[in-house]
This record gives sequence, C-alpha cells and structure tokens, in this order.
Amino acid sequence: MAAAEEISRIESEIDDARRDLHETLAQVHQKVEIVEAELRPDLRVIDSYPLAALGVSALLGFLIGHKTDRPTLGPVIVGLICGYGAVKAYSRVNEDRDGK
Repeated sequence: MAAAEEISRIESEIDDARRDLHETLAQVHQKVEIVEAELRPDLRVIDSYPLAALGVSALLGFLIGHKTDRPTLGPVIVGLICGYGAVKAYSRVNEDRDGK
C-alpha cells in the first residue's frame, strides 16, 4: 500500500506542476501580446503617407547600403521598399475602384 500512496502523491505533484506551468504560460502569452501591441508600428501613418514612408525608407536603404561592405544591400532594400510601395499604391487604386 505504501507504493500506491507514493504513486498517488507523485501523480498529484505532477498534476499541480502541469497546472502551474499552464498558468505561467498563459501569463507569459498575455504579457507578450501586450508588449507586441506596444512595439507594433502604427501602420495608419504608413498607409496615410505612402510617399513619405517610401522616401524615408529609400533614404534609410541608401544609408545602410553606403555604410556596409556589401554595396548591393542598399539598392536591394530600396527595391524591396519600392516594390512594397507600388503594391500598396496599386491595391489602394483597386480599392477605390471597387468602392465607387
């Protein structure tokens, strides 16, 4: 009988540990969501001023490309950002057509 009581006690400790772990993970997940919301950029600014965002991004791309040992990095970043800006502008035009 002592072995059965020992097994029951250990199973109880394991269940308690699982419950504590689940609660801790839930708290961590909640804190991560809060921090993620705080760190997420305000995309409304980018959507409201796409040309300004594109200009700042292009300048940043050229500065990064100029400061690195890889001279192709800057133009690649600029190309990616210009592509994003073009897709965003194209999607905005299509939204305007669908809305009217």
